[in-house]
Order: sequence, then structure tokens, then C-alpha cells
Amino acid sequence: EIRMRFNFRNVSPDQIDAEDERFRISTPEPVDDLAEAIRRIGLLYPPILCEADPDRYVIVGGFKRIGACRRLGWNTIEARIIPGNMPACDCLHIAIADNAFYRPLNLIEQSAAVLKLAAFYNRDAELSRAAAISGMTVSPELAAKLKQVSMLSAELRKSILSGAISLNIALVIDAMASPLAERLMMVFDQLRPTLNQQKQMVEWVKDLARRDPAASSDLLADQACRKILADDELDRPRKI
Repeated sequence: EIRMRFNFRNVSPDQIDAEDERFRISTPEPVDDLAEAIRRIGLLYPPILCEADPDRYVIVGGFKRIGACRRLGWNTIEARIIPGNMPACDCLHIAIADNAFYRPLNLIEQSAAVLKLAAFYNRDAELSRAAAISGMTVSPELAAKLKQVSMLSAELRKSILSGAISLNIALVIDAMASPLAERLMMVFDQLRPTLNQQKQMVEWVKDLARRDPAASSDLLADQACRKILADDELDRPRKI
């Protein structure tokens, strides 16, 4: 169990090492809206910092909040302080909990959390139990898949994050030849088919590629497909 009593302290933004992302879980996003909310309401949940060198701090939780406070030009930020002798594994659990207890983590964030936990827990079953300590429900099977997400292309990770492609489908597409994988991503991003439709499309494309490998480079790139995708008279279900 990890039980923490934080020390509250006002810290200068210049004392915070924003480049050290060893405990970062959240996906980078613009902070304009958050900055406006903090300007109007105040900083309801102070970020969590770990003491590093004298008068230097590493961010454990609250990258976006600190970015928003910097955007507002604050001279000091109220923070919850963890002592510098806190084990890195415990800091990571706190970082994950700081995110997971307040909102659902997207798949990219879950992947980041699992991958960083994997530095301390070897087996997928151990990872699953460790994630639960921090408020994440991750089965051993899902943990194994999430560890692969970091190896996917930036385009695939972006499609997963947007919800255009499921995790399972993304892993299948990643194993395909590059041009065909890119065209499938383009179609899925544009048409947003359901999971079952994605599975059907992937299987059809794989079957066609196996039957005629020489023609696989033209799959989804022929004139008929391009015409369907560009036809403004067709609604999305008919295009799919």
C-alpha cells in the first residue's frame, strides 16, 4: 500500500523541471481552455512534485496544470510535495492515480502507464495487479497489448487516440505492408466504420492480398475506391 501525506508549498515555475517526463502519463494537449478555467476558478487540484536537487522539483502529476499556470504568468504555484527519497515506483503509482482517479485514461495513456510500470513489474499478471493499485483496470491480456502501442507509428497512435481505429485492429494493421496499412488508416479515419466493419474490411483486404500479392499495391487505391471516398452524394454508411 502507498499512503502519502503531502507537504503543501508554493513553488516558482523556474524551480520545476518540465523537461523531465519520467512520470508523465497524460497525452500532451493544448492548455488554453485549462488556463482559462484556472484563471476564473483557481487551481483546485495542486500538482504533485518530487524534490530533486535543492530548490528543484520533478513533476509527478499535473503537467497540464503547470503548463496552464505558466501560460497565465504565475510567479508561484501551490504544489503537493513528495520527499526526494520516495522510490520511483511509488512516484509512478501516484502519477497514474493522479490521472486515473479523476477521469478515464485513453488507450495511449494506459499504454504509457503500463509501459512505465513494466520497468518494475516483469509479468503481465503482476502489471495488471500493479495497475489496479493506481486505479486502472487492466487485464493481463490487455497489458500485453498495451506494451506494444509505443512501438506503433505516430499515425496509428493518433488514430487510436481519435477513436478511429481500435487497439486490436491497429496491431493487425501494424503488421501489414506500409502502403496498404496507410490506405486502411486513411479509410478508417475518413469513414469511421464500427469495430465489426473494421474487422471485415481488414480480413477482406488480407484475403485479397494473399490471393494476388502482385495486385495488393492497388488495393483501396483504385479509381473505384477513390471515387466512392470522394463522392459527396453518398452518405457515410453507403460509402462503408
